[in-house]
Order: sequence, then structure tokens, then C-alpha cells
Amino acid sequence: MHTTPTKPVLNPQANNPQKQKTFVILIGTMKMSGVSTWAVNLATALKASGEHVTLLCMGEPGEITIPDQLSITYLHRPRTNPALRVLRLLMVQKLLPRWFKRMEWRVREHRVEKSLQKIHAATPIDLIIKDFTTDAPASIYNYPTTGVIHQLLSECWHIPKVKQHREDPYTCRIAVSRATQSDAVELNLSVRNVIYNPLPYGGKIEQKNTGGADILFVGNVSKMKGAFRLFNAYIESGLKNRLVYIGYGSAVNPLKKLISEHHLENRVIMKGYIADPKPFIKNSALLVLPSYHEAMGYSAIEALCLGTPVIVTRYAAAEEFIDPQYIVDGQDDVEVCSNLAVKMKQVLKSDYCFDYSLSRFKKMQPSFVAAEYRRLADSL
Repeated sequence: MHTTPTKPVLNPQANNPQKQKTFVILIGTMKMSGVSTWAVNLATALKASGEHVTLLCMGEPGEITIPDQLSITYLHRPRTNPALRVLRLLMVQKLLPRWFKRMEWRVREHRVEKSLQKIHAATPIDLIIKDFTTDAPASIYNYPTTGVIHQLLSECWHIPKVKQHREDPYTCRIAVSRATQSDAVELNLSVRNVIYNPLPYGGKIEQKNTGGADILFVGNVSKMKGAFRLFNAYIESGLKNRLVYIGYGSAVNPLKKLISEHHLENRVIMKGYIADPKPFIKNSALLVLPSYHEAMGYSAIEALCLGTPVIVTRYAAAEEFIDPQYIVDGQDDVEVCSNLAVKMKQVLKSDYCFDYSLSRFKKMQPSFVAAEYRRLADSL
């Protein structure tokens, strides 16, 4: 277990009579995902608002860059425990898999509990914030704890480990969009209210850099994120702009095969994982999010804040953030791809209207989101 040091920062509440609150954001391994992005942005927003905040990571350092001003403690995987290392050498995990899993869980539980006790001894914990579906030891519920619902649970409710979280004794649950809230309520889960994910750009749309001409995809390159939809729509559109995929996923190799079959190696580019895709987003002509399901559609929201036009296919939360004129519908994939091809050509030839999205980003400003979590902590 190790903790990264934090650089001294000015406390915006130094002259504020309000008591500084202590938040712990509990997460798994820091990998490229919406949950990891949310955790870092929320920690940054709370820190900037003068609160004490610690990111408690139950796994390893990952691809996500952690800002210097944030405090993060890595508990590492249980297999780093010396006793468990010896047992693994003896292949006990193969001989007694269930027992070994229980031992791993006890190690994780001990590490989390000790870390929370240390934090609480220094500054009493006001609220633990965790992703609803992240496994965590029961000891966290000795403190006020909120489970934040990032997924449309109905889409993954068949997974046993997701369903078991119904019984977790949260102090309350929060949803990141009205769509995720409605979906959870339909599954008989009580949700206190909606607190949107904070936008690192202050919820404002920047001046567009019009130098780029690329069509961009950012995220998990998979079928469910619409990676093939976009490729097929691009082929049908006949556009000569480059199509650039940023990210990795199960569709990368099949897409490379399709690119080769269509002889498009110079026009369809697979960039792979990029730690900071913002320069690519800001200098592209268009970002397309062709997902089948999204709880928020964070890459589209991020692109809009950077002044880059966005087109999405219809998903539950689309109209919470995206102007309906830029949402593509269809009865089946063939129709969706055809409509997407038409819409891409239209948007690339016309001025884009950001007003609809801008009006909805006010509740995603970091200071607003931080204040919402502070109010939540006050009420528990």
C-alpha cells in the first residue's frame, strides 16, 4: 500500500466559517472508464471547493493520470500479500479456489478497514462515495456511504454480482442522470436524487479550433459502444475525412480486418489508448457516439465542452444533454447506420448549435457538483 504525496494548495475556504468536510472516494483499479474519470473529476471538484478528499483505490495504478494536487492511496491487489504469494506458488488457488477467494477478500477487507481508520483518526469521515457496483468490504458501512449509480442496471442486472448490491446497506443512493435514476427505481431501488458528473471545463463551451477535419470515436472500441455502426455509416456516407478511433476494446482486431478488406488503412486510423485525448477532440471536425446504451455519454459531453460538434445514436440519457436534432434513430442497425451517414454529412456542412447542451451543463459545473455532495453529507 502506498500513498502519493500531495502538493500544498491554497484552501478556498480559509476565510469561510463552514467546517471543511472529509470525503473518501472508493474505487477499484484506475483503468480507462467512465467511473475512473468520474472519480478523478469529482475528487478535483471537491478539493477545489476546499474539502478534504482522498481517493482510496482498492487495486493498482492504471492508465488514468492523477492530478498532483489529489491524494490517492493504492491498496493493491490481495495477491501482493506475502502469505498469499506463497500459497499461489503452491497452487492453492487451483486446489481450493473458493477458500482462496475468501482469503483474498479478507486481505482486501483488512486493508480497506485500516486505511479508513487512519483517515478517520486524522479527520473524521463525513461521507464515503463509491460506484454502486464496485465490490467493497462491509466495514465501509460503518461510515455514511452513498452508492453512485453510473450504469443502466437493467442492462446488466443478469450479472449476479450486480444484483447482489441491491442489499448493500448504503446510507443513500445517487444517480448520475435522470435515466439511471428511473431505471434503478424500476428495479425497486430507492434513489435519493440525481447529481451529475462534474465537467473539468467548468460546464462551459470553449472556442472551437476549426483546423481539424477528422471524424472521431473515443472510448471502449466494442460492438455495444457502436464501433461497427460508425464504420458502416462511414462507408455508406462516402466521406473522405479521416475516421479516427481512440481507445481499445474487443472490436479493435475485427475493425482492423475490415479496414484492410476495404483498403482504408490511410483513412481509418486506430490510435489505441491515449491518456489525454482532449487535443484530438478539440481539433476534430466531429465526434460520434454511436452506442446502444449509455448512462450519460461522457465522451460526447466532453467534446461539446471543447467546442467540437457531436452526433449520438439514441440512448436513454441522450436528450438530457444532447440537442434532439443531433440524435440519430432507427428501427434496426441498417436504418441507424443509414441515418447516421446522412447526419454526419449534414453536420459537417453546417453550423452546429451548442445552446441546448450549454443550458444543461450548468448543473455539471465542478463547484455546483461539489456543493451538491456537501449538502448531501450535511443531510446524513
